[in-house]
Amino acid sequence: MLRAFKQVCKCHVDGDADEIALEPIEVDLDHARCPSCKKTGDMVRHSKYQRRLIRMADSRPDDTIIDIEVLHCRSCSRFHALLPLVVIPHLSYSVTFIAYLMRDWLDRRFACIDSLCEHYRISIRTFLRLRKRFVRCVAILGGVTDKRDNMREVVLSLTTLDAIALDGFLYDFFSITARSFCQALPP
Repeated sequence: MLRAFKQVCKCHVDGDADEIALEPIEVDLDHARCPSCKKTGDMVRHSKYQRRLIRMADSRPDDTIIDIEVLHCRSCSRFHALLPLVVIPHLSYSVTFIAYLMRDWLDRRFACIDSLCEHYRISIRTFLRLRKRFVRCVAILGGVTDKRDNMREVVLSLTTLDAIALDGFLYDFFSITARSFCQALPP
């Protein structure tokens, strides 16, 4: 898996991050580094596949299909998907979808968890799983997991940053953990 951070790809500056995820990623193959063998310049375009992405659009969840480009490393013969900024590996939900979900939960915008889950079209079990991932990621960033204010700060960052600033935030998290924000972390 390769992440589409500004360090690898041409970054778009207009629009929100979820909208940008729908656009094709422009990657500089001369500077793309293989995450397996770490060699630079040996990546070539191989194929594309489609995947589901549940994102926020007009304050509502939107289920859409996006194209994911696959690159092949000629040095180690491995294949790597080039994931857009807000896509979390092995998860259908975008980073911003999870941030808005957590914002509404933290601010108690719905009378109960059932109403919150109904609005976001997820099960309670999915909400609990996403909340657990979010809390763990906030803890890695130095937030105290039992204090709602610290989680609010992260939510505020994720829901108000423009695409370039969000790229920086997610890149910093990736640099610390070698994982995407809200990606499953080892126990």
